[in-house]
Amino acid sequence: MLSADGAALPQGMIEARVEMVLPLGPTLVYELSRPAGKALKVVVPRAAGAARFEVGQPVRIAVRKGSPVSFLDRKS
Repeated sequence: MLSADGAALPQGMIEARVEMVLPLGPTLVYELSRPAGKALKVVVPRAAGAARFEVGQPVRIAVRKGSPVSFLDRKS
């Protein structure tokens, strides 16, 4: 789940900034950067009326209960 409103961060949400938006068929892939320098990719369904985020926009991220999640740590 991505959110862009200015409210205080609920527990479990992290801050990031949109670096890239890539539409791929029925999904949108967002590449996000964290203040600590780590990059994240978030894949969301492209649905009518769903929020869209622009490059450079600050966002907050949370994982919805039951959503599939993959963590890959790329070593430099």
